[in-house]
Amino acid sequence: MKTLATHTIDLLDLIQSCEDISQVNQAMQIKGKEVRELAQASLEDIKHKDTPYILIEGGISGASTGVVLDVSIEDEELFGFRIEDRQELLSEIYRIIPSASDSDVILMKQDIKLLDVMADDYVFSSIHTNKYVCSTDPIFNELCKELIELDSSL
Repeated sequence: MKTLATHTIDLLDLIQSCEDISQVNQAMQIKGKEVRELAQASLEDIKHKDTPYILIEGGISGASTGVVLDVSIEDEELFGFRIEDRQELLSEIYRIIPSASDSDVILMKQDIKLLDVMADDYVFSSIHTNKYVCSTDPIFNELCKELIELDSSL
């Protein structure tokens, strides 16, 4: 049985073999629907790990805290990660992969595999590498605490 990541990679390979935009659109209609359905099923199956924090647009929410982060943290790259919308990250990768170099395509496919299995709407995205951290990652809570402390110090 093919996994969501396998279906996604098949779709990317199909898109790369397309010669014009009409072929890309046709590939998206045929294979894209399968990928979207599998993604939705995966999201419903994956449960959040116990964590007091949830990443939201521009901040962190929790049972006892709600922090809208100072924009200078991201603007001045004061923290090694930024909070990103996971679906927007995936959309951006899909948008640029057809024109990427072969070596970049390999990295982008790895990113897609990683981002596909995450259930969170927002994830930490490294500003220096292609590392992503979601609520099921062992370092997630520590990153949230560090970011809240950094925000408090500004």
